[in-house]
Amino acid sequence: MAHWAVAAVIGVGLVAAIGGPALAWLAVAAVAAMVPRVPGPVRAAVVVGLLAAAAAAHERAGLARPLPDGVDDRAADTVEGWIAGPLTALPGATGLVVEAAVGPIWVVVDGAPAAWPGDRVRVTGRLLTPRGFRNPGSPDRVAIARNRGARLELRATGLRVLAAGDRASAWRWPAQAARALSARIAARGGDPVGNALIRALVVGDRSGLDDDTDEAWRAAGVYHALSVSGLHLAVVALLAFAALTRAFAYVPAVAGRIAPRRAAAVACAPLAIAYVLVTGGQIAAVRALIVVGVALAAAFTERAVRTADALGLAALLAIAARPSVVTDPSFQLSFVAAATLIVAAHGRRRDPSAPRWRRVVAAVVASIRLSWIVTLTTAPITAWHFGQVALGGVIGNLIVGPALELCALPLGVVGALVPGLGGPLTDVAIAIAGLTARAVAAVAAVTPTLEVRDLTAVELAAAVALGLAWGAWRLTGRRAAGVAAALAALVLVAAWWRHTADDDALTITFLDVGQGDAAVIEWPDGAVWLVDAGGAPGAGSSAGELAPGRAVAAFLRTRGIARIDVAIVSHPHPDHYLGLLAVAARIPIAELWEAAPAPEDGEAAPVLGQRSYQAVAAALTAAGTRRRPAVLGHTQRGDVTVEILAPRYGDQVVATADPLRSVNDNSLVVRLTRAGVSIALLGDLEGEGEAALVDDGLGPTTVVKAAHHGSPTSSSPALVAATRPRWVILSLGRANRFGFPAPAVVERWRAHGATALRTDQVGAIAVRVTRAGGVAVTTYDRPPRETPVGPRVIMPR
Repeated sequence: MAHWAVAAVIGVGLVAAIGGPALAWLAVAAVAAMVPRVPGPVRAAVVVGLLAAAAAAHERAGLARPLPDGVDDRAADTVEGWIAGPLTALPGATGLVVEAAVGPIWVVVDGAPAAWPGDRVRVTGRLLTPRGFRNPGSPDRVAIARNRGARLELRATGLRVLAAGDRASAWRWPAQAARALSARIAARGGDPVGNALIRALVVGDRSGLDDDTDEAWRAAGVYHALSVSGLHLAVVALLAFAALTRAFAYVPAVAGRIAPRRAAAVACAPLAIAYVLVTGGQIAAVRALIVVGVALAAAFTERAVRTADALGLAALLAIAARPSVVTDPSFQLSFVAAATLIVAAHGRRRDPSAPRWRRVVAAVVASIRLSWIVTLTTAPITAWHFGQVALGGVIGNLIVGPALELCALPLGVVGALVPGLGGPLTDVAIAIAGLTARAVAAVAAVTPTLEVRDLTAVELAAAVALGLAWGAWRLTGRRAAGVAAALAALVLVAAWWRHTADDDALTITFLDVGQGDAAVIEWPDGAVWLVDAGGAPGAGSSAGELAPGRAVAAFLRTRGIARIDVAIVSHPHPDHYLGLLAVAARIPIAELWEAAPAPEDGEAAPVLGQRSYQAVAAALTAAGTRRRPAVLGHTQRGDVTVEILAPRYGDQVVATADPLRSVNDNSLVVRLTRAGVSIALLGDLEGEGEAALVDDGLGPTTVVKAAHHGSPTSSSPALVAATRPRWVILSLGRANRFGFPAPAVVERWRAHGATALRTDQVGAIAVRVTRAGGVAVTTYDRPPRETPVGPRVIMPR
C-alpha cells in the first residue's frame, strides 16, 4: 500500500510537470495494465500512478474553466449558494466555503455569523480570483484556495441566511459544537495565550492566536502543535482507548460478552471521527484518523497491522478525494514526518528488563534523535514553501510533547466535554498551556532559524533522493542507499556549481506589490538596491498595510540576499515607502536615498500617524540606516552608468513646494545604462514632471517603468515618443479602485512599438542585462496571449 501511495504522488507530479488530458492518462494506464512480463506489484504501482495522473488532469481541467463575467472587476457582487464544509475561526472573522453557481467560493465574513453548513445564504462583496502577490517567495493563493476546496474568493460586506438547513451537511452539528465548546473554554479566562492555545488544540479555533505567538512557535520548530495535528488525534484516541478498555473490564455485562479491547475499539471509532469533524477536518487529523481507524479495526479483529500500509491507505484516499492535495504543505509535512517516524523505528527493540531510570533516559534520547531526523527530512519542504528551517524543534518538542499534548490536551478535551467538574480541569489545562507558551518563547529566543534562498527543482529532487537513500539504508541495506546518496550528492554539487558560476548580469526585478511600486536591483558585483517597497494604506490593519513589504522581503530571501546597500524612495507616498518597515524588520538597509524637500516645502508626505514618511524614515535611522539626499547627475558603478535625472532644480535634487508640481511630479527618477541598454524608473511622475524630463533631453530607453501606474495623467505622448522603449512595465494592483492602467495609455505605448507588461497580469517582471548588452525579460506568470514578450523563460517558483 505504501508503494502505491508513492506511485500516486509521482503520477500527480507528472501531470504538474507535463500536463495532458485525463483520457490520455487513462489510456496509458489501460495499456500498462496489459503489459506482459512485468511483475505484478510493479505493474500495479504503475497503474495506480497513472490513474492518479488521470485524476489530477481531470481536476486541472475543471479549474481551467472560463470564469463568469463580473469576476475581478471593481463592482460589488451578490452571490447565493450553500455553505459547504467546516467553518474556520479567524481573528475577528469567520471563513467558509459557499457552493454557488459560479463555483465554490472562499468567503471571509466579519465576526461569527449565525450561519451554519447546509444553510442557503446570500453574500455581498467583490468576487475575485485568488491571487496574492505573484512573486518568488510569496504564498501561492491559488493553491491555498484550491486546498480549501474553492476556486474564487470574496471578502463579504454582508451575509444573510435565506434558508436555514436547506441542505443536509455532516459538518453542521460539528460546527455548532465547536463554537459552543470554544465559547465555554474562553469563558474560563486565565492566561490569555494559554486560553487561546487550548481553544486551538481542543476545537481547532485559532482566532485567539496572535502573530507573536505564531512567530515564536514557528521559530521554536513546534508550529505544528498550534493546529490539530495527527499526533493530537492519536493522543486523544489512545487515551480514550486505554480508559475505555479499563472501564469495560469492570462492567460485567460487557466483559462477559466481548473482550474489553474489542469493545473499546468499537466505542473509540465514533469518538475519533467526532473529534476530527469538530476540529475542522484538517489534513493531518484526517490522515491520523485513517491510521487510527485501521489500528482500531486491527484491535477489534485481534490482528496485527502494518503502520506503513495504514499510512499509505490514508495518502491514497486523500489523493483520490483531491489530487492537488499533493502540493499542500500540510499534506507533505504530515505524511513525510509520519513516514520518517515509521522508518526510524524499523528494527528497533526496547529492553523491558532494563531499570526504569535507564528506560526513561533511553526514551528522552530517542525523542531527541527522532526530532533531529524529522527536522532533517522535513527541512527541504519547509525550505521550499517557507524559505526557512527551524532548528529549535529538537528542544521545543521535548517541552510541547509532554506538557501540551500529553497533559493540557487531554485535560482540555475532558474539561470542555464534562459539565461541572470540567471547569477546574479546563483551568489547569489553560495554566499548563500558558506556561508552555512562555517556555516556547524562551526557546525561540535562543534557537536559530535558518533563512534559505529558494531551492531549485534540481536541489529539491536531490534532497528527496537523499531522503529515499536514508530510507533504503534503514529498510534494505547499505549498498542501495550509498548509490542513491552518491547520485544525490553529485546533483547537489552540480546545482551549487551552476548557481555560483552564474554570469555577472545586472538584474532589475519589478515586484508585484499590488497597487504600489517596488523594484530590486542586483548588481554584477553583488550589491543590492531597492527602489520603493510598496505599501497598502487603508488596508484596515497593520499586517495588511505592510503585506507588500513582506512580499519584498520574501523575494529577497529567495535570492539569498541578506543586506540592502541602498534603498531609494521615489517620493513620500505610502504605496511606495510603507513597505520599508517590513523589509527593514528582516533585512538591514545601509543607506536611504531620497529627494531633499525644499526649505519652504516642509514635509510633502501625507500624514498617517505613525506611518508618515518621516516616522518610517526615523525608524530606519534608529535601526542604523544612513539617510542621505540623492545626488543629481551620473556616476559609474563598474560598467553600469547610474543617473539621477529628477527632480531637477538648478543643480540639486529638490522636491519643490511649487503648487503646479505635485508630490508625484517631484518623484526621484533613476536610469541605469549598461552596454547600450537602459532602464528608467519614473516613479509617479505626471504631466509636469514628465515634461521637465523631456525638456532635459530624455531620449530612447530600452525599458521604462511607466510613471504613476499607467494613470491617464501620466505617460504623455511627448514622453512616450521620446523614450520609444522595447518594453514598458506597469506596476499596479488587480482591479484597483483607480481603474489603472488607462487603456489609452497602454495603447499609446504599444503604438510606439513597446511590449506592455503589467504586474497585475504576469506578477514579477525581471529584466536581465549581460555584459555584452543582451537583454532577457522574464515573468512570474505567462502573459496574456496578446502580449508577446520575445525570448524569455518563466521564473522558477
